[in-house]
Amino acid sequence: MILIATKNIVGIHILIYFATSLVVCNNDIPFCRKRLNELRENEKDWRNRCLNGEGQNLATPRCEADKEYNYERMCMYKKICFHINKGLPAEPYLLIKSTSEIHAIDLTTPKTTVATQTTNIATLKTTVATLKTNVATLKTTVATLKTNVAILKTTVPTLKTTFITLKRTVAILKTTVAILKTTVAILKTTVTATLNTTVASLNATVAATLNTTVATLKTTVEILKTTGANLKTTAKTLKTTVATLETTVATLKTTVATIKTTVAILMTTVAATLNTTVAATLNTTVATLNTTVVISGLARGRMEIDTVDNNLYIADSNSISRVNLVDMCVEVILQNLSVDDIAVDWIKRRLYWAEYSKKQISVANLDGKNKIVLMNTTSYPSGIAMDPTW
Repeated sequence: MILIATKNIVGIHILIYFATSLVVCNNDIPFCRKRLNELRENEKDWRNRCLNGEGQNLATPRCEADKEYNYERMCMYKKICFHINKGLPAEPYLLIKSTSEIHAIDLTTPKTTVATQTTNIATLKTTVATLKTNVATLKTTVATLKTNVAILKTTVPTLKTTFITLKRTVAILKTTVAILKTTVAILKTTVTATLNTTVASLNATVAATLNTTVATLKTTVEILKTTGANLKTTAKTLKTTVATLETTVATLKTTVATIKTTVAILMTTVAATLNTTVAATLNTTVATLNTTVVISGLARGRMEIDTVDNNLYIADSNSISRVNLVDMCVEVILQNLSVDDIAVDWIKRRLYWAEYSKKQISVANLDGKNKIVLMNTTSYPSGIAMDPTW
């Protein structure tokens, strides 16, 4: 019998706490409690029909078939509700369905996972040591900058002394120029008097010599004037250089203060980043402990288990896939669907699914072949359940 509902009929939520133990809630789920009670009633009915007064099995075909059927149902509900009965082996892994993924948690290899996480923690410790070395390097750089600033402070007074010396040299050169000008004037007067007294006896030779001397003196005066102008320019350049050096010293002081502030911020940031990184890594490590992603990228999935062939059927928004629980091999068996829920008939070996948008219930073989529309509904089916014993 196929039951149609407009809302999800069954929702199985598995709560897992990573603390001191793994808690699996099964008997508190109404679906599981109901099926377990049904199995107990079926077992009691079988004993009344198929055991004689001495408790021996009558071994009729009907009794043997009912015994096998009850066992298959018990295996299926053990896997669905994670209910472990006496005489049935424990599962080596645990299937967990989230909103977008199905996980298989391996319960047999915790020691290997712990060793891996220990290696990750050792790597984090190495990273912390490297960051501490970088902070020490920054401190050394700041000390070097402080030394450079001290050297500049020593250099500035020396430059000021040099500038004062140059000023004094310029003043001496100006005095020399004035003396030379006075000398030239005296020479001019002397030459003129001498020329007037000895013009007759010296004739043209003395006049030519005097003219040459005067020209040489004039050239010397021009050279001295040019030298004085160059010295003035040099003095101005030195003033500009001293001002630039003073500005540079002020800039370096500001830079040193900025570097100190930056180092303090970096040390605070490094400490905060290390704490955040270690906490995030440990949280991620605990969250992913013993966990393997079987299928990722599911928008909203529904799943059913076939205990006969150990297959897990998963319905996504547009396809149905089959996962072999032995080798975890994934196979897409139906595509281009709008599946909202699925159900497996493990006796007749058929797969049923509901399509909400099309108002249809469809059926196919468990390998996806021989797909047909079983019925068109008047409402929008969002859930489906299967009872193959009806």
